[in-house]
Amino acid sequence: MSVYQESEQQTIASLYRQHHSWLFRWLRSKVESTESAADISHDIFVTLLSREEQLLLEEPRAFLTTLAKRSVANH
Repeated sequence: MSVYQESEQQTIASLYRQHHSWLFRWLRSKVESTESAADISHDIFVTLLSREEQLLLEEPRAFLTTLAKRSVANH
């Protein structure tokens, strides 16, 4: 694993630790079940881990909300 990949994984891990609970609660208010909210939030972070480009966020909750809105629409 390259230094870039490790750094990116650390960035996403930090994003997860800081915002996952908030994202889950936000999703729970938008979808019909706790399980769906958990699945969608999981999918969002898995998608972020599979990204090729570097993740630079000034407004992480706005970014996560955008991803969540798209995921809810596709759900």
